Amino acid sequence: MKIPVYSRYGVEFVDPIRAAMIASAENAEVVRARNHRVVQINLLSYGDDHNHPSQHGNSRKFIRDTETETNPPRVYELKKQHIWHASHSLKRTAS
Repeated sequence: MKIPVYSRYGVEFVDPIRAAMIASAENAEVVRARNHRVVQINLLSYGDDHNHPSQHGNSRKFIRDTETETNPPRVYELKKQHIWHASHSLKRTAS
């Protein structure tokens, strides 16, 4: 009997020997029936985050192509990102 292995790339039907090998992986989620027989294996994403959203919005907000003293003409440069940190807003007072 072939066991379905589901991943984000599709479905593969494998024999029990290969299913046991796949089930031993860290990102494998084994689905079993009530009699403990393997019904299917779900492979979760592991070590790859290309499908996670990154910076949304206008990309021109993060780059510039204007000539400055550090940027030659017709070259794109990333703008400096000023990241707000909670420690900047804390005012420390001497006791």
